[in-house]
Amino acid sequence: MLRCLKYVLISVTALALLATPARADTTWREEHCRYNKDTNVWTPFEVRQTIRCATAKWPVPGGFSKAISVALCESGYDLQDPGGDGYAGTFQQSERYWRSRYHHLRPAGWKLQSSATNPRANTVISIRMAHGAGWSAWSCAWSTARRPTTTSSSSAAR
Repeated sequence: MLRCLKYVLISVTALALLATPARADTTWREEHCRYNKDTNVWTPFEVRQTIRCATAKWPVPGGFSKAISVALCESGYDLQDPGGDGYAGTFQQSERYWRSRYHHLRPAGWKLQSSATNPRANTVISIRMAHGAGWSAWSCAWSTARRPTTTSSSSAAR
């Protein structure tokens, strides 16, 4: 009986120790909107989670659904759009203004990649822009009925 109790206590302790880092990891990911585990490959699910998290932290007009609509319209969900046409990333940030926007809008203490083609960085900076000034920088946001057929730099964040 005592031997059985000993094994139960060891098992419960081991499970508790294994579960703690996962909860800490989940909390950190939620606090910093970091859902991608491999920084070179993003899935639509990971980007949606990042947009959901960012819009919860920095509310935007129209909320999460509007942000998703704008991202779909801007990039057609080409999650790592390489740019080259003057606009890049999920929300088609202007490459001309990206460095300044990144510098001024990056949350303190957050490790964001500095590239506009990184979906997390592009999303967080874009949501913070929309939080502060609305969606006026994105012509795609002017009409929720508009859906992309191709990526268009004419509708990108100015």
